[in-house]
Amino acid sequence: MTFTEEQSGEVLVLGPSGKIDNESSNVLLGKITQVVDGGIRNLLLDFSAVTYVNSFGLRVLVMAAKRLANSGGKLVLAGMNAQIRMVFEISGLASALTIRPTKAEGFNVFQS
Repeated sequence: MTFTEEQSGEVLVLGPSGKIDNESSNVLLGKITQVVDGGIRNLLLDFSAVTYVNSFGLRVLVMAAKRLANSGGKLVLAGMNAQIRMVFEISGLASALTIRPTKAEGFNVFQS
């Protein structure tokens, strides 16, 4: 798994690519832990290059959202394709996590 990183004000945009599955979910968790430990409190995950997410990936995202919320920050997910969005809908996490259709709409969450 590779990542793009873009800092925009107080928001870090992290763009994972490929599959978020049993193996790569640990890589994602490590990356999120690294940036949060480095002081990031507002994280936008750009899912535009993600092709698959399983329950291990969902677990990592829930953990990240809780950790950021506990530190006064926010996690926003954006840019999911319809298939990945369906995984979040079926799991019930679409209503538990902040998800926006585009990266630009994701940024708007941090403005309020």
